[in-house]
Amino acid sequence: MARVTLESLEKRFPDGTSAVQALSLEIPDGEFCVLVGPSGCGKSTTLRMIAGLETLTAGVIRIGERVVNEVPPKERDIAMVFQNYALYPHMTVHANMAFGLRMRGMSRAEADRKVREAADMLELTDLLERRPKALSGGQRQRVALGRAIVREPSVFLFDEPLSNLDAKLRVQMRAELSRLHRRLGATMIYVTHDQVEAMTMGQRLAVMNGGTLRQAAAPMEIYDRPADRFTAEFIGSPAMNFTRGRLAGSEQFATAEGPWRLPAPVGASDWPESLDLGVRPEGVSLTNAESGDSPQGTVVLVEPLGSESLVHVDLDDAVWVVRSRDAELPRVGEVVCLSIRPGCTHFFDAGSGAALRGMHATV
Repeated sequence: MARVTLESLEKRFPDGTSAVQALSLEIPDGEFCVLVGPSGCGKSTTLRMIAGLETLTAGVIRIGERVVNEVPPKERDIAMVFQNYALYPHMTVHANMAFGLRMRGMSRAEADRKVREAADMLELTDLLERRPKALSGGQRQRVALGRAIVREPSVFLFDEPLSNLDAKLRVQMRAELSRLHRRLGATMIYVTHDQVEAMTMGQRLAVMNGGTLRQAAAPMEIYDRPADRFTAEFIGSPAMNFTRGRLAGSEQFATAEGPWRLPAPVGASDWPESLDLGVRPEGVSLTNAESGDSPQGTVVLVEPLGSESLVHVDLDDAVWVVRSRDAELPRVGEVVCLSIRPGCTHFFDAGSGAALRGMHATV
C-alpha cells in the first residue's frame, strides 16, 4: 500500500472556473480518508486528478514516493469504484472481475484464483456465473468492489459508490466497506456528499467547500471542534443551530434578537464584537421555566424517531432543532423555553466564519 500526498493542488477549467484551489493533504498508508462536501465543492475533481482522469493545473500528486502528475492512469497502481458500477452486461460476474487481470497478461489459472478469493471475501461465490442483469444493486456494487480488489492496488478510490442504493442497502454496504478496509489494511480515498456516510466510515474526514479544504481531522474532532461555521453546519444531522449576537462587555454574550444572554467563554475579551453562537441539537433542552435570559419560541414541528424526537422551535430569527428523549413532548403551536446545556456552545466570527476557541463557561 502507499500514502497519497497532495501539494498545493489546483484545477481550473478553460472557461475560467476554479474547481480546486491550493489543496494540500497527506493521506497516510492504510488510512480510510473521506472527501466530503456539498455538490460542486471539488471533491470528485480531486479524486479524478489522483486517478489521472483529470489533468491538474498546478501542484504535485505523490503516490508513495513517486510523483504521478504525468503518469497515465493505468500506471498509477490505483483501482477506482464508480457510482454507476460500470460492469460489462454481457459478461458473467467471474468474467467482469477477471477482465482487468487478463488484459494485463495474467494466466487464466492465476486470475481465477484471485477472483475466487475476492468472491469468497465479498460473498459472491454463488453468483460467479450470473450476469449483471440478474443481480441486485448491492450485489452489483460488490462485483465492482471485487473487480478492484483482485488488482491488489496501492490505493483504492471510491467516487460516491453507494449513491444509487436504497437507504437500507446503503447502511449495509457502509458496514461491508468498513470491514473490507480493516481486512485489507488498504489506503482508501472515498468521496461522498453524505455527511452521515462520511462520519460512520472515515478514519479521517477532509471537508471541502468552494474548491478549498476547510478542515481535515478525525470525525469526532470535526464534530466537536469544527474549524469554521461552514464545517460546523455541514457536519452533523440535524445541522447545528445558529443565532447572531455580540459580546456585552467581556463576560457575556447576548443574542441580537431576543433575550438570550450567556456567560462568555474565558478568553473572549479579544474576540470580535459580532459573533455567531452555535449549539448542536443535543446541546439544547426544552424547559417550561420562563427566564428573562432564555428565549421563548413556538413549536412548529415534532418528529418522533423512536428512541428520540426532534422538536423544531421558531425563535423568530431562526428555527432551532432540539434533540429530545423526553417521554412527553410539546404539541405544535405550544410556546416553550430553551436552555443550553453546560459546555455545548460554539462561537464563530460573524465576518470570517472562523471558529473562536475559549474555555467553556458554565451556562
